[in-house]
Amino acid sequence: MDRKEIKGLSKTQLVELLIEQADESDRLRKQLDESGETEQDGEECQKAVDAQVLRKRRKLNRKSLAIGVLGAFLIIATMVTIFVSCFPVYQVHGSSMSPAINAGDTIVCMRGNNYGVGDIIAIEYQDIILIKRIVAKGGDRIVINESGAVFVNDAAIDEPYATIVENNEQYTAQVPQGKWYILGDNRAISGDSRLREIGTVSDEQIIGRVVLTI
Repeated sequence: MDRKEIKGLSKTQLVELLIEQADESDRLRKQLDESGETEQDGEECQKAVDAQVLRKRRKLNRKSLAIGVLGAFLIIATMVTIFVSCFPVYQVHGSSMSPAINAGDTIVCMRGNNYGVGDIIAIEYQDIILIKRIVAKGGDRIVINESGAVFVNDAAIDEPYATIVENNEQYTAQVPQGKWYILGDNRAISGDSRLREIGTVSDEQIIGRVVLTI
C-alpha cells in the first residue's frame, strides 16, 4: 500500500491496518522460531544416530577382538598339541646318560622309525621312560669284556662319551633281528640291555630319538 492510499484511510482503518501488520509480524516470527526448533531437533536426532552407530561399532570391534583372541588361542593350542605329539618332551631324573645328559636336563625327542647305532633314544619300559644309547642292531653280536670295552661283531667300538667300568664277568649277547641293543653312557649305574629284565628293545618300545637337550 502506497502513501496516497494510506493518507486516504480514516483513523479507524489506519489502526486496523497497523494491528493487521503486527499480527503478520508475530506470525512470521513464530514460523521462524518453529523453523529454528526443527533444525535444532534435526541436529539432536543426528547426534543420537551417530552415537548409536558409534556404540554399535565399538560393540562389533569388541566382538571381533574376542573372536581374534579365541582364534589365536585355538591355533596356538593346536600347534602345541601337534608339537608335543611329534616331539615329546621329558625331564631327566637319573644320571645313567651322564655326562651327555644329566639329571634335571630337559630333552626333546622326535618320533619316527629311522634309528641307528649311536642314537640316544627314549624308551618306554614298564611305565618308565629310559634314556639310552643304541650300540648295536639286530643280527649283531655283542661282547663286553671284563675291562668294560664293547665289541660289536668282534670289532671294538670307540666310545669317548662313555664312562667305562670293569666287570666281574664278560657279557655276550646276540641281538635278535628287529631289536636294538642299548647301553647307558654311565655304565656303573645304568640299567640297560645287560639286564635280563630289560634286554633288547623293539621299535614299538622306542618313543623317539633325542634331538635336543636343555
